[in-house]
Amino acid sequence: MPRPAGNGRTTAEDAAAAKGRGGRPPRLSRESIIATAIDIIADEGFGRLSMRYLADRLGTSPMGIYYYFDSKTDLLGFMLAHGANRTAAEEPARDPRDRIVQLSLALAEHLSAHSWAVSALLSGEIGDDFTERSLDDQLIAARELGLDEDDARATVQGLWRIVVGQVVVRPMRPQGVRETVSSYLEGRLRRTVAVATAP
Repeated sequence: MPRPAGNGRTTAEDAAAAKGRGGRPPRLSRESIIATAIDIIADEGFGRLSMRYLADRLGTSPMGIYYYFDSKTDLLGFMLAHGANRTAAEEPARDPRDRIVQLSLALAEHLSAHSWAVSALLSGEIGDDFTERSLDDQLIAARELGLDEDDARATVQGLWRIVVGQVVVRPMRPQGVRETVSSYLEGRLRRTVAVATAP
């Protein structure tokens, strides 16, 4: 997966930007779609956002939006990952364990600050498959910890569920997120070592 030059981070934005299909609508861009979707949510509420209404606001057809995003779920996941990456510190931690904690906290803070994201979670429009598409940085860090591909993906899914639980079930506390994520990572790594050294 391509990495942006300069900061060593790979995000969902890179993967999405790499999509290529014919017939690009000339007046649209990924940025204008996201900005308009955010405006709709801010002005009229999350329930008002649909691909058809978004297309009407942009003066295009729903197919114009589907050029950039496969579905509303894809759009919402991209918006969430995009916002969380902006919330994260500019310089990611070098240590992969610290980086996972840092990224998980940024995601929790972004979810906590944007009620639409929580609504999308509760309605099922952003689900566990979000981790497959949008949490690339966490997945890279999990691999750097020595986890194989299956364990890395399972770890990232677990991190996602922890973050959602920290935001939805109780008021978000940064220290609580740090401690829970750190404890979870420690347990996953111990389990991996135990399996690897088992007779």
